Amino acid sequence: MAALYDSKRYRDNLKGEIDRAALYRTLADTEKQPQLAAVYRRLAAVEQAHADSWAKRLRAAGGPVPDVRPSWRSRVLMWAARRYGADSVLPVVKDLETIGREEYDQQPESRHTRMPDQERSHARLLSELARRPRV
Repeated sequence: MAALYDSKRYRDNLKGEIDRAALYRTLADTEKQPQLAAVYRRLAAVEQAHADSWAKRLRAAGGPVPDVRPSWRSRVLMWAARRYGADSVLPVVKDLETIGREEYDQQPESRHTRMPDQERSHARLLSELARRPRV
């Protein structure tokens, strides 16, 4: 039973990381300021590394690794970012990252990794970006 629960949690974690990686890549692609686009690319790379970690856990648990696509919510946010610019979705992205910033704290697989600290760092960074004056 625990293995089934773990595999479901790994899949859920993988889906969340895929969502955030895709969203940050879109923000990077739509951002007009090169320095800020580079920040979004780094966030996407970290989220992709987290996704790879959860996929590895799924394989180790003997489960299949699903072909995960971004969720409908992420696709809508990506569309809005492409249509209206990265700043248009930044408050929502910040809120999503803030909600999930402690999601790995109680998970034993991530307790001794950098993932919890990285997620909290992303939430802080996005909070700062959302507060900055728009140009």
